[in-house]
Amino acid sequence: MKKNINSCKLVPGIPAQTEGGFHDTESEKVYENIVEAKYAYQLLKMRLLDINHWQDYCAMSFAEFRLYNTKGSFKESVLSRHDLVRINVYASPELGTIYYWVKISDIFFEEYEEFERTVIIFIPTSHPRNQQSEIAHFYSSTSSSAFVINRRGNILSAAVYGRNETPNLDTNFLGKIKNRIISFCAVVGLSKVQWRNFTDGILNTNGISMSGD
Repeated sequence: MKKNINSCKLVPGIPAQTEGGFHDTESEKVYENIVEAKYAYQLLKMRLLDINHWQDYCAMSFAEFRLYNTKGSFKESVLSRHDLVRINVYASPELGTIYYWVKISDIFFEEYEEFERTVIIFIPTSHPRNQQSEIAHFYSSTSSSAFVINRRGNILSAAVYGRNETPNLDTNFLGKIKNRIISFCAVVGLSKVQWRNFTDGILNTNGISMSGD
């Protein structure tokens, strides 16, 4: 299924769409006033930067995310540019555990009175302890995923933007077949359902006081 590049949302700071598939997954929540929205934004910002607990915040059932440094050692501290993230995609028992790796290619913040934004951009990368350069992901190294939260006035939004999603063919024959199948499923919208769970979940502040106390 080929998508029209012109239908891709243009988001400042997000890689341009030039080839392959893409998706724009967004969720929004409106607060009664700017004070509550500002407080909620700070909470969401901490959640977005706390990759090791994404599954807890968003009740994701399809994957587990873990932060590592460039040498492949687990990190509990705050993430930084060039850190790696291991994605454990839950598969059937027959397939066993499937790990994919991405690298934080960029992370930036914008903070103004009426607008605030936090952006993390990931790109596929190789296993940190593998001397070979083969990408350990079903997408090629030209693809990217941007995770964004922003506040505009009293409106908060969370988004995941996938760009240039092409299958990783720099692998063995069976790997090429598997990556083509997985990337095709993502392009036709199966991954978008999962990312919608993420954006809805990370915005969920029900039961949390917005007073800042």
